[in-house]
Amino acid sequence: MNRTGLFGGVALASYFLLLGLLFLWVVAFTPPLHWPRPILLLIVVLPLALPVRGVLHDRPRAWFAVIFLSLVYALHGAAEVYVAPRASVLPYAELGLALTLFFSALLHLRGSDSGENPVP
Repeated sequence: MNRTGLFGGVALASYFLLLGLLFLWVVAFTPPLHWPRPILLLIVVLPLALPVRGVLHDRPRAWFAVIFLSLVYALHGAAEVYVAPRASVLPYAELGLALTLFFSALLHLRGSDSGENPVP
């Protein structure tokens, strides 16, 4: 297996793990205090769920969208860790998965030979 396939596999796994973690965080782990759950699902999970089709078909634009979204989720996880460092392990998992997704997707795109915008 080449490095691009390895990074692509890690990126795909961390993408779906982050998506599942966020879904379970809203639905099962922490009851929302002021927001209804469907609204929280739309705000938290939907942006990451939109590029699923492009990610599964390994389209570079979808990976770019996922890379930018992973930074938002990394910031959210870092803020949750800062606010309550010992409250739960969920923000640490979100931060770790978001950073893993960011770096692995970036390395996957850098090494892939998609034919669009070749890098010299």
